[in-house]
Amino acid sequence: MAEYYYSGVGFAGNDYSTVIRYSQNLKNSPGTSAPDILDQFGAFSAGQHYGFVRVSGKIDDALSAAGWTAVNLQDLSGMTGIVLTLTHDKWNMNGSLMGAWGGSDTEAGLSPLLWRVDLEVGLFLS
Repeated sequence: MAEYYYSGVGFAGNDYSTVIRYSQNLKNSPGTSAPDILDQFGAFSAGQHYGFVRVSGKIDDALSAAGWTAVNLQDLSGMTGIVLTLTHDKWNMNGSLMGAWGGSDTEAGLSPLLWRVDLEVGLFLS
């Protein structure tokens, strides 16, 4: 699956460059009480143009896997993740790893969310 996403609340052109410069200055000035505006609408939402690609499928009857990449088309930074899901009759387990990539002048490179690991267990009651 591949998609293009337009974020109407994001920034473009000189406004986007200003947000990136502001975020660089904020990161390089620890202890500053200025607000973080890079992630104000959620992680990876400062720009207006994004691409997304996901590949998923079943490995066997109980195990499925997915890999995805989201790319900021304005600065070519991004986030990549993998997800493994093990499902049985009464429970499931979901594990994921997500990482951001990009230079110090990009949205993903400046984001405080560089790595994330999740593990979730679900029980089905009947």
